[in-house]
Amino acid sequence: MSLSWWNKTAELGPKDDPTKDRFEYWAEPSPQYSELILPRVISQGQPATRKGAGLEICSESWNCSYTINFVAPAYKCEELASGVGSKVKKLGDSEPPFNTSIIAPEGNFTYFGITDQGEYGFEQVNSRDAGIPVSRPPYPQNLGAFRTEPIIWIGYATVNDTSVPQPSSRAEADWDDAYNPVIFGCEHYEAKYSVKFEYVKGVQSHKVISREYLRKVVDTTYLPDELDPDKRLTDRTVAIPEENYVFPSDLRKYRRTAAYHSLGYGLRAYLAGGLSQPNAVTTTNIYLTALNTYPNYLPVNDLPQAIEKLYEDIIISLLSEPTFIAVSWASNGKPSGDVRGGPETSYPCYRTRPGTIFVYDAPQLAAVYLASFGLALVGVLLGLQAVREEGLMRDMKPSSIIEATRAPSLDELVPRGGLDKDKVRVGYGLVQQHDGDSFRSFGLEGSVVQQSGKS
Repeated sequence: MSLSWWNKTAELGPKDDPTKDRFEYWAEPSPQYSELILPRVISQGQPATRKGAGLEICSESWNCSYTINFVAPAYKCEELASGVGSKVKKLGDSEPPFNTSIIAPEGNFTYFGITDQGEYGFEQVNSRDAGIPVSRPPYPQNLGAFRTEPIIWIGYATVNDTSVPQPSSRAEADWDDAYNPVIFGCEHYEAKYSVKFEYVKGVQSHKVISREYLRKVVDTTYLPDELDPDKRLTDRTVAIPEENYVFPSDLRKYRRTAAYHSLGYGLRAYLAGGLSQPNAVTTTNIYLTALNTYPNYLPVNDLPQAIEKLYEDIIISLLSEPTFIAVSWASNGKPSGDVRGGPETSYPCYRTRPGTIFVYDAPQLAAVYLASFGLALVGVLLGLQAVREEGLMRDMKPSSIIEATRAPSLDELVPRGGLDKDKVRVGYGLVQQHDGDSFRSFGLEGSVVQQSGKS
């Protein structure tokens, strides 16, 4: 699948090379991206993952981690103003299209975004189906050219606590104290990412270790008051310098720029428009995103960083979907693109799984065993001494146990006693002691008082 859909100036066969008058040019983001991938990430605020990816990549009962490097688009956001009446700085050579006066508390907007200045026109010229121009060649020089990438201009009101209800109209006494206006801009860059992925119990997580901005996707400055002199164009966007335009004839660069433009267009579409008080009147879809908070329908306080992070999540989601042409997929061991692999694309994967491991300290282990051996030896020696004193080995018969736990009156049954234990009768009852006390125990015949039961 592609991230983009394409128009063309003429019917092209699969083996036809593009020419000056026969070429394809960008039309719009593909529905596979804008309707399947994008809404899931935008609403959840986390990357979309493919079902079973953890098991497929890591195997059952294993945890995995690996770090990869890749080049992809990124948004770079910069704060331009903060506070009532503050002056709004330029973003590079570009002038912000509004100031803090429209943002609460001076204005009624708690959120306001302009994201389409210099946007690529879906219709470049008057055309038939598939974008084929009605007019005959030669076509306008800038047909299909990426002349600029729209800057994301956003103004919003921050509050101390977005979870607490805030004033909904300036008639409320604390309206002026509740809101602080902030304006920032975000530019579209190509960046080098270093990302660590982890799979724990089959669940994917990631951490962006580094993000190095390399260059702007289209390195030009939009001129809002200028129009392309070629009136055959319906998209007459002008930016400078013109030598930085990206043309369909530069196939490799154009395709890459088109993929980046599709990705950025999807995010910008959700950020355009505004939300004003009272009654939270909205003309934006930001409330459908993870950038929105309740109950006030205010953006998160760290909105610039949150936008950068949300765009990263969109990029990470593409890596989970191997059917996109823009993603290299190596499950079959073969490269899916035309980039030659090597050591720089061989990323080590570390696999672990939980287990019980015993680690012994040798001196401590020796001390424990020596102590146990010593105690066992003492027990054996005491047993031998008992055998020597008794003159025989004991068994575990009940009679032997009774004898060993005998009352004093049974002392004459010991091996060296005066009675023959084979000819003496033993009974249970009240046994009289020398001090006059009596207690229930086993005793010899004649020293035990037994009572018969009564009916």
